[in-house]
Amino acid sequence: TLEQQYYEFLDESPLAGTNYYRLKQIDFDGAYEYSEVVVVDMQKADKWVQLQSNLVQDQLTILVAERAEISILNEMGVLIKQNVINGNSTVEVSNLAAGTYHLLANVAGSMEVLCFVKL
Repeated sequence: TLEQQYYEFLDESPLAGTNYYRLKQIDFDGAYEYSEVVVVDMQKADKWVQLQSNLVQDQLTILVAERAEISILNEMGVLIKQNVINGNSTVEVSNLAAGTYHLLANVAGSMEVLCFVKL
């Protein structure tokens, strides 16, 4: 294509330790080039948690290796929602007002704090 493209990739089974990712762009004439290498360190692969996207509309997709206790707080620190999830999960957030929120995830005693924006 001649138009700008955006790509995303979710590695559903990352290896423990350091993972390396890059894109290969192939032109119409067969010429190619590689993107910069992105390094992701999964030293604690059993305790990681991340968001598929930090910009959400109706659903927040949480990627987690195992069971997690999650809490969603608004900008003022007020608890909005709590839940227990087991592995990758989607949480309904369509009823939340637009704004910035914090996701607290307790995974095997390790607390992670992530931010997302409800559009």
